[in-house]
Amino acid sequence: MNPRLAARLVRLGYAAATGAGIGSLLFWIVYWFNFIHGDLRGPDFFNFYAAAKLYVTNGGAAVYDIAMQRQIELQITGQDPSRFIVLPYFHPPYYTLLIAPLANLDYRHAYYAMAAFNVLLAAALVVILVRTSLRVHGRGWLIAAAMIGGFFPLFVTVLQGQSDLVVLVPLAGAYAAWARGRFGMAGALSALALSKPQLLLLIPVLFITRRAWRALGGFAGVLLALGAISVAGFGFGPVLGYLSAVGRPARLHGPGRLLAPQHPRGNPRRRQGRRVRDPRPAPGARGPIA
Repeated sequence: MNPRLAARLVRLGYAAATGAGIGSLLFWIVYWFNFIHGDLRGPDFFNFYAAAKLYVTNGGAAVYDIAMQRQIELQITGQDPSRFIVLPYFHPPYYTLLIAPLANLDYRHAYYAMAAFNVLLAAALVVILVRTSLRVHGRGWLIAAAMIGGFFPLFVTVLQGQSDLVVLVPLAGAYAAWARGRFGMAGALSALALSKPQLLLLIPVLFITRRAWRALGGFAGVLLALGAISVAGFGFGPVLGYLSAVGRPARLHGPGRLLAPQHPRGNPRRRQGRRVRDPRPAPGARGPIA
């Protein structure tokens, strides 16, 4: 192929990718502005708002009480209790302290505040990934930023008011630090991403297998600091209760009883050698944990 034609095709491909990213980003922005004029009952954010309310009004001991979570979530959503599906909250205590100020706002303005916070985190994520990349040079930053900005899961995180960006931004920083040989900083930033600990349990194992002791030390130091902050804000009892509960997925079955997870469409049981669906409804079950 003619080198000039090949270079031109490459430039056209980059231009198309940039246009697709920007177009997708603009579409999601317009969609979001239309969405916020509704009742905001769809986003998972009500789960975080309920946790903030529980902490401010009832203290740390109430945050991980499933029955109280259901009660507050019902008050927020206004749904029929017989049909309501509770979304259990199992984020770490220190993350609850981070979002606790949202309880001082009404639900709509708290959602706006969380969305603004997520947008700032998304901008920080783009800057970290683009500025620290070893392959993005020159005008390539625009292509990368457009593609990241138009990425659908990123939009869903902002729309739903989820906590994924609180995980992704420190992980991106940890990746950049690791690539530059700053292993202690990489470990410390990895620990900051533990707002979803079930996703990152193998991080210290990675440090051990790589014999990255500085990374492991940074990870342990930040983890101890987060633990101290959690105990200071919650007390020993609720923190220990959280640590014992986070390892076992749970659902609500009756007032405050925690049982094994159930399929969202029913509890499959074996009867007479075959699996059938339980005809009874599951009033308080929900598969994913926010």
